Amino acid sequence: MSDIGHHQNNYKKFFHILLNKDWLYGCVSCLIYLAFLLPILIYKNLDFSIFIVAGDKFADSHNLVAPIHIQSNSTGFDGQFYYRIALAPFDFQTTSYGLTIDDPPLRFHRILYPLLVWIFAFGQKSYVSFMMFFVNLCGIVSIFSSCSRLVKYFNLNKIVLLYMLLWPGFLISLTHDTTEIISSALILLSLEAYVKNRTILLFVFPMLAAFTRETGVIFIFGLFVFSIYNFIRDNNKIFFFKKISALLACMLPFLVFQIFLKMKFGHSPASADAVANLGWPLRGVLETIGATLDGSRMYVHQPVFQNIMRFFVVYSILLLVLWSSFVIYRAYAVKKNYDSKLLIATFLPFVFILFCLTGKTGPWVDPISYFRAFTECFILGSFICTIEKPQRPSNVVLSLCAELSCFTIIGGMLFVALALK
Repeated sequence: MSDIGHHQNNYKKFFHILLNKDWLYGCVSCLIYLAFLLPILIYKNLDFSIFIVAGDKFADSHNLVAPIHIQSNSTGFDGQFYYRIALAPFDFQTTSYGLTIDDPPLRFHRILYPLLVWIFAFGQKSYVSFMMFFVNLCGIVSIFSSCSRLVKYFNLNKIVLLYMLLWPGFLISLTHDTTEIISSALILLSLEAYVKNRTILLFVFPMLAAFTRETGVIFIFGLFVFSIYNFIRDNNKIFFFKKISALLACMLPFLVFQIFLKMKFGHSPASADAVANLGWPLRGVLETIGATLDGSRMYVHQPVFQNIMRFFVVYSILLLVLWSSFVIYRAYAVKKNYDSKLLIATFLPFVFILFCLTGKTGPWVDPISYFRAFTECFILGSFICTIEKPQRPSNVVLSLCAELSCFTIIGGMLFVALALK
């Protein structure tokens, strides 16, 4: 019994160190994802281009500057466009290096991730496919390190750190070379800069987030509204004036780049095309569920997987709606102090926009898209779930954790298998 007790103490000590060393938790989280994906990479002879998910509709194998895996009779996925930009981020041609960009203003607006890849690859095109994966792994380290620091700052229950490891959006982004991981990392660094009153970093990180993904702009809007609210109500005007100034200043480079894209391509990502994707709340959810149940939307070609996928899509969407409703309830129920209001102010714009997007062209078109799109929302919402740090997590939180872990494991494995076929 003494040996058992000794081992238990060792385990407790290990987890205590793991959850209290921010950089260590980030590195271990990265290794967990890497261990999950390593068998796939070994099976594919360490061909990192499989994560680009290029399709022959946009990729011409005869004109590529470096060999990559191309799926036949396929439109591929977003990663192929970021791969093309990473080859030459200052080449704004729609077609070059054997790849055609579907929507140049939108893809070039999200330039930071491929630009980081280009920098890490030292401009060597043969290294780009590996560096797309490597940069996202670095983003995973940053995300979970920031989460560990923010959990301590907000005095949250540390179960949220384990809860976030189960989110399938990270795995999907890793296996599709997309921007959500870097976007989430920069949003968390921006939140850290805000709560730690680092004005220069509050300018730098949100600005970079805006150049990574549109969600960065939504996050900046939430911080800006929160700052204006406190500027009006609080006596310390200078304190919040600095934050407001940093947030306004960080948007100037973004707006200038939007003007450049509009002049270059004739329209910008912030044009009426983006507004056309918005509808009434839950419209996209209902459209996707209806199209899935009546069979008009097919997610896989293999008949044996068809009914499994229909169940998974409907089940996962309803679970996301349930989870979001629970977080909104928690936002209403928790004690309203400065920290809780800050988290609520950054979460609500995300969840509102996501549920107002349509099911035809928005993220609700397929599970790969809506799991990725929900990533930043999920991180901030998870903080709200445990904001009062109860001695024991509520049964609802534990139930949601169990549900999330179930469809994450099953759904994640299924989608990796299907995506890499």
